[in-house]
Amino acid sequence: MLPPGAEGPLPPAKGNRLQRYGRRRFEYDRFGNLTREWMEGNGVAASYDYDCRHRLIRFTSPYGEVTTYTYDAFNRRTRKTRNGVLTEFIWQGNRLVAQTRDGERDWQTFIYEPGTHRPLAVVDGHRRSHPYGHKPAVYWYQLDHLGTPHSLTDINGRQLYTCEYDAYGQVSDEWFLTDYDTNERLLSFRNPLRFQGQYEDEESGLFYNLNRYYDPTLGRYITQDPIGLEGGLNLYAYVDGNPIGWIDPLGLKGGPGFEKKPEGDRTPEPEIKKPKDNVYIPRDSDGNPIPLDKQKIEGQDIPLPHPDAEGRAHTTLGGKVSTKTGEVYRQSAEFPADTWPLADGKPVPLSEVHWGDHGTPHHHPYNPHQHPFIFNGKIWLRAKSNQTLPFNAKPR
Repeated sequence: MLPPGAEGPLPPAKGNRLQRYGRRRFEYDRFGNLTREWMEGNGVAASYDYDCRHRLIRFTSPYGEVTTYTYDAFNRRTRKTRNGVLTEFIWQGNRLVAQTRDGERDWQTFIYEPGTHRPLAVVDGHRRSHPYGHKPAVYWYQLDHLGTPHSLTDINGRQLYTCEYDAYGQVSDEWFLTDYDTNERLLSFRNPLRFQGQYEDEESGLFYNLNRYYDPTLGRYITQDPIGLEGGLNLYAYVDGNPIGWIDPLGLKGGPGFEKKPEGDRTPEPEIKKPKDNVYIPRDSDGNPIPLDKQKIEGQDIPLPHPDAEGRAHTTLGGKVSTKTGEVYRQSAEFPADTWPLADGKPVPLSEVHWGDHGTPHHHPYNPHQHPFIFNGKIWLRAKSNQTLPFNAKPR
């Protein structure tokens, strides 16, 4: 039931907390977590309870149905209990790879495109290997440009499941292919995967997004961003209000959902772009990263190209942690295969390759990224800004 005065005037909204949407009203705790939601004139409310890390641990529907949630140390949800039925989840890194329900024979295993949260296929099977001659079935995801699944097809190409979304991911309609004689669905489960990294909870209508829960009917999260303002000025916003171009698989900070290639082809990319495989990392005999030899030009330390890495980026300057290996690498400089004009007779890099976003993620959504150099016939410049470079000694 609602507390006394809940239907009265609303206090001032703070910190982008949504207090009213149509007839829906919302109430928050002092940490900005949504704790109660109700319809004006209804008198009953849905409630949300959290642990000390602001993770949703209990949802109570307006009808009194209680669902509880359990997590591991990495915010990955491992269990969900609804009306006494336990669902367990298995993870590989930050990707959900399997689920199984207590009291049911069925399980699902999710397969993704390498290095992404884009679902590729789902294997639907039974706890026993081949009960009554039934083998696990493989169904294939059909995705939109953001990697959001809109259909599931079998090995014969039949569409067994199709759904439609609005811009913010709310399912507006869905269809299941049924058997002509029995009118039973040919797909034994309802696909729970939505935007990349999101899992739909039917009991609440929320999408579990690893670090937070997303409400597709509002296009925003129900709790504040754990990384604070690093994720944007609005701590509840989803992908800065650009759901048709950006994704947020981790529930932290959105980024472009695809990268436009030079030939015009658009290839979807994960929100966190991994370092390029062609970055050359000099190592000692024990396999530890080591710096390149340096040259001094006009007081600037410039790395010398390594004979084993012509035309590739070298790890040389700075100090960033690689999202690929976890190692601390230096910043990079790239040399052309055929060295271009020299400075004081010594090689000059083709570009710098940086591993951070310099505090401007909108300008550098992918990391590592390049700052190419150009030689205008007299001096070296940064290609975009035309800034002069410190090693502009007279070429020989």
